[in-house]
Amino acid sequence: MPARRHRSLSTSSSSSSDSDDSMMSQSHSTSPPTTSPMHKEPKRKKSLQKRARESSDSDTDAKKPKKRTKKRKDSDSGNKPKQKGMSLQEQCLHVARWIPRGVDMFCKLTDVFRVAPLVEQREAAEKADHIEDEQVKSDHEAILKNISKDEEARMMRTYKKITTAAPYLLTLVNGNKKKRRELEGLLTEMQMIIGQVHSEDASHLKPVIGQYAAYDPDDKDLDPPIRANNQRSRAKMGINHPQLARMLCPVKHLGEYLKDPIVTRQKLENGDIKMRALVWPAMVYSGKIAGEHFNPQLVQNGLFEGYLLERVMRHLFTGPSSALCADSESVGTRPCNACLHNMMEVEAENIAYGVIQSRFAIGSRDKWKEEDGTYNYRDAYYRIISTICDAPDRSWAKALHEHWNLKLFKNKLGLRASSSTNTTDDDDDDDFALMQKQYEQRLADEATAQMVSSDSGPGGEELPTPPKSPSVPVTASDGAKSSTSLPPEIPPPSPDPKPQESATSEKPEEQVVSAKEPAVNDFSDLSEPDELDKEPQPPKSKAKRGRICKAVVQSPLPAPKKARTSRKKK
Repeated sequence: MPARRHRSLSTSSSSSSDSDDSMMSQSHSTSPPTTSPMHKEPKRKKSLQKRARESSDSDTDAKKPKKRTKKRKDSDSGNKPKQKGMSLQEQCLHVARWIPRGVDMFCKLTDVFRVAPLVEQREAAEKADHIEDEQVKSDHEAILKNISKDEEARMMRTYKKITTAAPYLLTLVNGNKKKRRELEGLLTEMQMIIGQVHSEDASHLKPVIGQYAAYDPDDKDLDPPIRANNQRSRAKMGINHPQLARMLCPVKHLGEYLKDPIVTRQKLENGDIKMRALVWPAMVYSGKIAGEHFNPQLVQNGLFEGYLLERVMRHLFTGPSSALCADSESVGTRPCNACLHNMMEVEAENIAYGVIQSRFAIGSRDKWKEEDGTYNYRDAYYRIISTICDAPDRSWAKALHEHWNLKLFKNKLGLRASSSTNTTDDDDDDDFALMQKQYEQRLADEATAQMVSSDSGPGGEELPTPPKSPSVPVTASDGAKSSTSLPPEIPPPSPDPKPQESATSEKPEEQVVSAKEPAVNDFSDLSEPDELDKEPQPPKSKAKRGRICKAVVQSPLPAPKKARTSRKKK
């Protein structure tokens, strides 16, 4: 109903405007337009049209809500605008680009995400955490029966690494049927990306592999040289090239190749010397001539340390600009793969991927394929990983990891240690570490100085321990002596209780003694020890001795002055 009203209103306004125009033309001929009152009506009728449009727009807005802009969304929600980031699906596709380089080069994601959950369910049932139906259990066992233990362990390792990097895949695995269908489509896209990464890395290495294969490309190039984007030069690669054939030759036959290259190359072409994944090619060993220091008694010495492998690893992980640099520092403007995928240290999968790409780059094939004659890249890849991870000599495996961390990240502990400020190889070169050591040394010196000063006197000498002075009892003969705890003016009372008992028993005689013998209570003798030495008093009896001690203790301090004044008057 409101729409019809607006339509009629708009039609009436349009008809009225037409009529107004005719009226305007008539009035224009008769009178000037400023004095005609008809000029105000078109403005009023235009405002009616405007109101009709606004009301019609409000009705259409009620039916179709407008698309809210980003600013309006943020203002409505009251939150700050979010930073641009990848969606959950884009995060999974980003992880797919790292899978061949650092997880599993030849994995099939559909098989991994089909087998790994079954293995987890079986482990949960063994721990009595999950109860399975017998029919379901038999079906799961039938699937896992055809998978070897090594392959099962490899799939579980791949599954954990992928789900750790892309947790959204776990929600799809444990979801409903709709989530499962989404998982299947997402895994298909990720598998396509894995294949694309193989081809991209191989195609990017082909044009520059001639420089990487030469030990010193600035001084001497390969002979014959390999030119980029030249089909004829690529056809001469692999066994057809004398220097590349020497690198592809099994390291056990390298001595034979150095003695007679032509005959040995013919053996390689005819298959008399088989190039298989079971034997290491000379290119993976160190030396100016790759494998020249090979020792059949110590096969692990120099293994996976070749200069060609080092340059290819830098090209793949730290950037092409760092491949030929001595310090492996990239000067490119784009971030390298190690930074994009948070690669903290070199692992066995990274080394294996570098070996496979190096071996394919110096070959004569243009397109990626898992087999090159008798050499199988898949078998060689998994063999390299098992050699490093399951090495009988763990010290060699640890030294190999440190070697590659030092080559790529300039730190044998990896990128995490090189980026942290607390861990350094040499603390003498770290000024902050030196400041911390000096501060700790100063604290230790101050603590020892305080301990020495507490045990010494004011002059710095050690104070002797004071001997224990025994308490001297006061007797009649040495009444002036006292213990060290009391001042010398007041002698302490006698510890003997017998004189005190006699003094308490003879109370009436105490007044007589104090009256007849005033000199006994005279404190002038006690305060002046020189007079006591000059005029010693005669010994007195025990009863008098007790009365004297009690009188000395009980008499107040002003008493000697009274006695002294009374003596002068007499």
